[in-house]
Amino acid sequence: IITPSGQRISLADVSTIAVENGPPDIKSENARLNGWTLVDIEGVDLGSYVKTAQQAVANELNLPGGYSVKWSGQYEYMLRAQERLSYVIPLTLAIIVILLYLNFRRMTEVLIILATLPVAAVGGVLLMVALDFNFSIAVGVGFIALSGVAVEIGIIMLVYLNQAFDE
Repeated sequence: IITPSGQRISLADVSTIAVENGPPDIKSENARLNGWTLVDIEGVDLGSYVKTAQQAVANELNLPGGYSVKWSGQYEYMLRAQERLSYVIPLTLAIIVILLYLNFRRMTEVLIILATLPVAAVGGVLLMVALDFNFSIAVGVGFIALSGVAVEIGIIMLVYLNQAFDE
């Protein structure tokens, strides 16, 4: 080691080096040492599992001062997605209603098209139950796509019905 004054000091003069047993690596996050517990779940959706696990950890684990538990990974991503979807879905529906109204100029026809959404959602939930699927981010995205297809089919049917009535 070279000091600021240019003097050379041997590493052995300022430290002791030894090989000892210990963790293979030391992880830190936000300037805090941490350890990870990985869990692979099956047969239950992620949100339900984490709520049950959080309750069990809160009841069974007494952490000393300076220790904390954080639920991360896919659960953290799920929470972020839920937060985003909580304002994206209503905003999207509002835009769809405005565009449909601008196209058809009658609120009755807009409501007829929007009536396809609950029917599609019920069908999607029944299929999830029949196939024993758990709700996940991917299933949520699928429901968004299903809603788009339901509205699209409703528009096509309404356009053809309007043309048939006009003839």
